[in-house]
Amino acid sequence: MPEAVRDQGRAGSLSNPDKTGTDGATTEGGPGPGPGGGTYQPPGRQVGTMISRRQLLQGAGAGVAVLGAGRLLGSRGASLRRIASGSGGKIVIGFVSPQTGDLADFATSNNFAVNKIRQTSAYSKGFTVGGTTYTVEIIVADSQSDPNRASEVARNLILSNRADLIITSSTPETDNPVALICETEGVPCVSTVVPWQSWYAGLGGDPLKPTTKYQYNVMFFFGLEGFGKCFIPMWNRISTNKVVAEMFPNDSDGNAFRAAWPPMMKAAGYTPVDGGAYPDGTTNFTSMISDFKSHDCEIFVNVPLPPDFNTFWKEAAQQDFKPKLATVAKVLLFPADVKALGSLVNNIATDSWWSPFAPYKSSLTGETAAQLALDYQKTTGQQWTQAIGSTYAAFEVAKNAFTEASDPHDHAEVAAALHSMKYEGMNGVVDFASGPAPGVAIIPAAGVQWKKGKPGSFTDFPYAMYVVDNSDAPSWPINGTLNPPTPEVGEAEPVRAEPVGTGPSRATPPLAPSPLNSRVQASLLLELDHVTKRFGRVSVADELNLEVRADELIGVVGPNGAGKTSLFSIISGDLAPDRGRVVFGGRLVNGLDAAARCRLGIGRTYQVPRPFEQMSVFENVLVAAQAGAGLRRGHATQRALSVLEETGLAGAANRPAGELGLLDRKRLELARALATGPRLLLLDEVAAGLTDLEVEELIAIVRRARASPAIGGSLAVVWVEHVVRALASTVERLLCLDEGVIIADGRPEDVLADTRVKEVYLGTDDPSALGQHPLDSTVPEAI
Repeated sequence: MPEAVRDQGRAGSLSNPDKTGTDGATTEGGPGPGPGGGTYQPPGRQVGTMISRRQLLQGAGAGVAVLGAGRLLGSRGASLRRIASGSGGKIVIGFVSPQTGDLADFATSNNFAVNKIRQTSAYSKGFTVGGTTYTVEIIVADSQSDPNRASEVARNLILSNRADLIITSSTPETDNPVALICETEGVPCVSTVVPWQSWYAGLGGDPLKPTTKYQYNVMFFFGLEGFGKCFIPMWNRISTNKVVAEMFPNDSDGNAFRAAWPPMMKAAGYTPVDGGAYPDGTTNFTSMISDFKSHDCEIFVNVPLPPDFNTFWKEAAQQDFKPKLATVAKVLLFPADVKALGSLVNNIATDSWWSPFAPYKSSLTGETAAQLALDYQKTTGQQWTQAIGSTYAAFEVAKNAFTEASDPHDHAEVAAALHSMKYEGMNGVVDFASGPAPGVAIIPAAGVQWKKGKPGSFTDFPYAMYVVDNSDAPSWPINGTLNPPTPEVGEAEPVRAEPVGTGPSRATPPLAPSPLNSRVQASLLLELDHVTKRFGRVSVADELNLEVRADELIGVVGPNGAGKTSLFSIISGDLAPDRGRVVFGGRLVNGLDAAARCRLGIGRTYQVPRPFEQMSVFENVLVAAQAGAGLRRGHATQRALSVLEETGLAGAANRPAGELGLLDRKRLELARALATGPRLLLLDEVAAGLTDLEVEELIAIVRRARASPAIGGSLAVVWVEHVVRALASTVERLLCLDEGVIIADGRPEDVLADTRVKEVYLGTDDPSALGQHPLDSTVPEAI
C-alpha cells in the first residue's frame, strides 16, 4: 500500500473549514486539537517530561556564543527513554522544513523528493521489521521559517500524529527547535542542512568540547571547518591582499561564524574585518560597505538570510565595493536565489553538498545523482537544486534505522540504530559513529561558482552552478574555472529565460512600469515567465509574460473566456501551468499550493462569494487571519477587528454571514482576503452586480487598505473587472487579455483606444461606447 503524504502547518482552504485545524494545519482526520484549544493526546500515549516554553525558546536559536542556553538537556532530555504504543502496523515519519518564509528556497524541491521516496519499493511496499511488514506514512509540516512554529508543528507531529521519527532540514531556525522537541519527548530525529556546530550548540552542547551524546538526535552535514575547507582553498588560488570582509548577522548562524571563522582565517594568513552583528532584515548596509572599502577588503564571506544578501550585494555594486572573490554561505545555494540578482550573481562562489556531477547513487533504487537531477528537471520544468540530495538521503537514513530495529515503535532502539549507522547513498557516505561529535556525520562540500549557462543537461540555464574546487570533495569532477566576480553593474534585473518550445511566441514583452505613479518604480513583486496552460485545444495562458511591481495597481479586462480568472488561479496556486515559471517575491513558487502561496502574501477574492454562512462575519475574517496569515490568538483577533473596521463591516461583526446582502457579501469577500495580510491582492470581479455608488464604496475600501499599516500598507493590486469604466478611472495600468494572450498593456486610456481591444472586448471601434463614467467626479485617479 502506498504511503499517504499529508501536509501540516500550512494554511487550510478557506472554502473548506473542515480541513483546517486551529493553526491552519491540514489535518484530514485523525487526532487533532483538543477541547479548549489544548493539544489532544491519544489514549495510551505517555508524554515525557517537558521543558518549559521559555527554555525551549532560549535553546532554539542558540549559537556558539550562547552555549549554556540549553545545557539542561544533557541531564534531562538524554535520560528519557520511551517505548511508545506506536501506530500498530504503521510507521509514521514527520518531515519539517521551511516551505514558506525567508528560508523557503531551501524547501523548493522537497515535494519532489518526498514523492520520489514514495515511489521507491521500500516505502511503497512498507518496511519489514522483526518479520512484520509495516506501512509507512509521511506527514509534511511547514516551519514557515519561524523557530516557534517549528517547535509547534514538531510537538503536534509527536503528540497528535504519534510520529515514530522526525526528519528536519534547513538551517538552525528549523532544525534546532525540532531537535529540541524530539530530545525532550524521546522521539528519534534526523537533521540535515545545518552547520553541525549550530545544531550541537542549539541542543545545549559545547562544540569546543563535543562529548555530550543526545540520545534521540543525529545529523548529517558539514560544519564551520567544512566551510573553511571549501572556501579557503579558493581564496588561496586568487591573488589578493588577504583582507577578508565578514558579513555575519546577529543570529544563530552569524554568531557561530563570528566565533569560528577568525581563528581559521588567521591560521591561513588572512586578516578578518567584521562588519558588525547586524539584525536580520536590515535594509541599508552603507556603513558596513564603507567599512569594508576603508579596509581595502579584497575577499568577502558571509552567512545572511537571502533577502539581506540581495540588498547588500546590490548596494555594494552601486557603491563600487568589488571584492576579488566573494564566497557566500546560506545564500545563492539554489536557482531561485540567483534570479533575484540577475547578472550581479556572475562568479559568486558558494558551497555545494550535492550535485548531479557527484558520483552518488540511491541506496534504495540504485538511481544516480545525475538521474535524480534530470528527473527533477523533467518533472518540474525547473533547474536542479542541491537540496534534493540531502532530503532524499534523510529518508534513506530513516529506512535504515527502522529496519535495523526489532520494533519500529521502540524509540530508544531506533535512536540507537541511528547512532551506530554507516551507509553510502544519495549524499555519499553517512557515518554517525565517526563524526566530530556524537551523532554527527560529516559530508564533503565542493567549491562552486554561478556562471552564465551553456548547452548541457545541467547547465543550459541563464546561470548555472559549476564545480571550481574539489579540495574537500576530490571525487567530484571540476567543470568550471575559478574567476573573480564580474557583474555587469547597473543590470540588476532578473535574467529572463528563453521561451520554451518552438515557433514564434504570441506573448507581449513586459513593458516598462507606468510613469503615472512613483509607487510602480518599486521592486519586482510578481513575474510570470512564458506561462502556458491549455485545456485540450483551449488556451487560457499562451507563453504569457507579466511583471507586477510592489504597490502597483493594475486592471485586467477581456472578453468572456479570455483567461482572466485562470490567470488569477495560476498566480494564486489553484491552477498549475503546463510550463513556464511563476516567481513571487524573488522566489519560484511553481511547486507551492494555494495555501502556501497565501502564507507568502498572495491573497485573492472569487467572483461568487462563498462565506461560511453559519459563522459570524467576525469568525469568517478571524479564520482568514489564522489560517491564511498564520496569526495566533490576540494578533489574529486584532487583525480581524482592524479589517472589519476598514471594510465597513464592524457593525455586522456578530451577524451570521448567510444573512448578508450582496454588497456586504462582497465586502466580506474582500475582508477575508485582506485579513490574510497580502502583499499582492487579486480582485476577481468584486464589483459585479453592484450599483455605481456601491462600486464607489468598494474602491474606497481598496484605497484604504493600500494605505493602512493595520492591514498591510504596501499592497499591489491586480483587478479583473467587467465594469470597465470604473476600472479605467481607477487603475494605473491596464491589461487586455484575449485567448490567454496579453494583447495590450499600458495606460488605461491607451489600452481602451487600441483598435484590437475595441474589436475583441468592446465589440466596436466606436469610442463613444465607453460613455461618461458616473464616478469620475468622486473616484481618485489612482488608488
